[in-house]
Amino acid sequence: MSGPQGVTTLASIDNAITINLGLSSRYANQWTPKAAFRELVQNWRDGIIKEFNILESDFLVTCREYDDQIIYKATIRGNQVCLGYIRWSRFFGEGTVDILNRRAVLQPWHLDMGGTSKQHENNQAGAHGEGLKVAALVLMRQPQDHAVRIVSGGFWWSFYFDGQNKLVAHIAKAVPPRERFGDIYSVYSDADKQTRAHHFLSPHAIGPAQNAVQVFIDAKGRDESRRKAQKEVTREEFKEWCKAALFLQQIDAENVVTTPTGDLILDPRFGGHVYLKGLLLKESTNGRSASITGKVLRYGYNFATGATNRERESMAAADEESRAILYIWDRAVAMKRDLVGRIHDLLNSRKPEYADVAKADEFIIGWALPMFLKTYLLTQFTEKWFYAAREKTENSRFDNVVQGLGCEPFVLKESYWKIMQTTGFQTAAEKEQQEFLAAPDISIPNETFAQNFYHLIRAGLASCPQTSGTNLRFVGAGSLGLDSFFSEPQQMLKIHEKWLTETGAVEELGLPKKILMDSLLFNAARRLLADRIQQVPLDRFPRGNRTTYWSRKQAISEVDQRILEYMQIKKDLRFTSKGNKLTVEWNTTTGWVPGSHIDVHVHQLDTCSHLKSKVIAREFPSRCLPFSLNHGCRIIKAVWRSGRIEVCVREGVKYFAAIRNTSSGSSFVVFSDEPQVVKEAKKRASTSTPRDESKIFTLGNRTERPDLMIPRNWYEGSNSIGTQAVIGIATADDPASASKRQRTAGTCVFITVLRLRGGRGFLKMIFEEISVLLLDESQASTAIVFRSDLT
Repeated sequence: MSGPQGVTTLASIDNAITINLGLSSRYANQWTPKAAFRELVQNWRDGIIKEFNILESDFLVTCREYDDQIIYKATIRGNQVCLGYIRWSRFFGEGTVDILNRRAVLQPWHLDMGGTSKQHENNQAGAHGEGLKVAALVLMRQPQDHAVRIVSGGFWWSFYFDGQNKLVAHIAKAVPPRERFGDIYSVYSDADKQTRAHHFLSPHAIGPAQNAVQVFIDAKGRDESRRKAQKEVTREEFKEWCKAALFLQQIDAENVVTTPTGDLILDPRFGGHVYLKGLLLKESTNGRSASITGKVLRYGYNFATGATNRERESMAAADEESRAILYIWDRAVAMKRDLVGRIHDLLNSRKPEYADVAKADEFIIGWALPMFLKTYLLTQFTEKWFYAAREKTENSRFDNVVQGLGCEPFVLKESYWKIMQTTGFQTAAEKEQQEFLAAPDISIPNETFAQNFYHLIRAGLASCPQTSGTNLRFVGAGSLGLDSFFSEPQQMLKIHEKWLTETGAVEELGLPKKILMDSLLFNAARRLLADRIQQVPLDRFPRGNRTTYWSRKQAISEVDQRILEYMQIKKDLRFTSKGNKLTVEWNTTTGWVPGSHIDVHVHQLDTCSHLKSKVIAREFPSRCLPFSLNHGCRIIKAVWRSGRIEVCVREGVKYFAAIRNTSSGSSFVVFSDEPQVVKEAKKRASTSTPRDESKIFTLGNRTERPDLMIPRNWYEGSNSIGTQAVIGIATADDPASASKRQRTAGTCVFITVLRLRGGRGFLKMIFEEISVLLLDESQASTAIVFRSDLT
């Protein structure tokens, strides 16, 4: 074998060479004799595989044990030719270990730090290049005190500590006289005799000149202090050392599951042991785990590939170790399905937490293993509902839901549950939501509570920018406990049918059974609307000067206020009919602020019922069809403080009223019920002239008009037949003046009106007594009425 350029080789040595290796006897202080022996065994195994050019899977070791020797022989699978051996013997009364590779040569540069030839060999376990000399150092120092010698390539290698306790290697050329190495030749001869006597194929003994490597560990020399004889290797010590290599152990085949990624070792004797390519990295002892994670390792593992840390005690990183273990389990369970129960126990263990499944919830997602676990859980634990403990604490209805599903709860560890969720396992809440979404839609009962509740929910959703556009359905969800559920993809809010009945709403709200319908409607609507707004992501609310969390709370408060305003107005709204007159009255001390501008709509039911679907002010049209097409409807502009309007309509036609707050586009439109009929009292005979209804005007918004005589405030006006007019009220008599006696808003008063007619360049003033209905806080006053449409 050629070494690196410019370094010492055996061919360059004339007689002998001494190499100061520069390692103190305390170097690698954490290494044990077992770890040192592992390095020698690793070099032996890797050397045989390489030099004989065989597959790692074809490398086979068999063991025979006798009274005075234990021998492990390496062969090619299916061939009994010996490639090398590891042997302990007591041929001369002292325990000796010798390790033979029949086809290899050791070079001086192998002793250099980093001097390895394995860096690019995939089937070689070692790659750091310091194993041989560190192994020799550990076996020679106290308290081991063994001698380490090597025969290879016609040279005798010996190791010792110098006066500074630094390791030194002495390499001597040529074959020594027989008397100098008589004990070694005797070992060869006796080994042959012993193995032949037991009908065991003999390891071929070699001479120092052969191209082979043979390492001796015995008691031939002085200890580290150079004052005492070195110690033999006992049988028990050798057996303990042999645990460093998995292929030196006798394990039943049924206790090892071999996979392409490594071996799962089920034998309890090897639980907690970690191997790389058959060589021990670390074993769990005295409560100290062999896993780099520090967690308990229940089973043994032999990794097929991987890199180790420099101390060769573990894989290079914790994540690498976890993945390697989980890869083994994934393949092992695929090969032997009865193993799935074992990993289930590991995954669901809380004390202890096992390193065998560390980070399983991160690494095995998408592998075959989760599906094997799903099958196991569903077949072994029938009629169970699997859940994580956190779910039960967060869902107050958990027990009721699980009971309703006909199951018993079965708790899984949080990380285990996370894995099973990827296979389709659902939380109780998710299952309930699934069934809730699948529940059939129902129609809204034609009952007062149901219809009003439906209207409030629709209006509340439409009034909030973050929920406008939401589709609304009520579903027959039976015993399901959900109140409602919002589907983001469908923009659909589904509400349980129980909220459409007074009994159901009372039970869900926990209110007394004896409660006013208005109070129940208010509480039920604000409860469900608040739930819906709480589900809106915070990033959909404006930040402004406050947080988005505050903006969401503000949105809930605004909806609550709109519900309250609606309920107050609706409660006191009066819609009455008397002959061809319809009157709309409301309580000005509740609902909207007095100065709010409103439109009071009176629409024919047969032509305008579609307007009832417009539930908030900004959606409701400000005007109806043109008068030429629909002259039966009326739209009166007013202010909230007026409290009353009256219009003339067609007799025998059904109407409905709607009040729209034009000052607040998000306010709810208030619709009336059918008008109450007011019976007219029998009229006494009268000789007075009947009042001309065409002279009844409704006072509208302020407008700017030139004064004709004295200062006046001008208002738009109209009468019951659609005549438009401008009404002027003397400034001194305007409703804003407190010098006159105030009348009730909305009452009819008689005032003197001046109508102006133009013609042929002059104005003719006509004074008459007419009745004007003022929709403001008003009083009797002198007014001028300008009617541009009168001839």
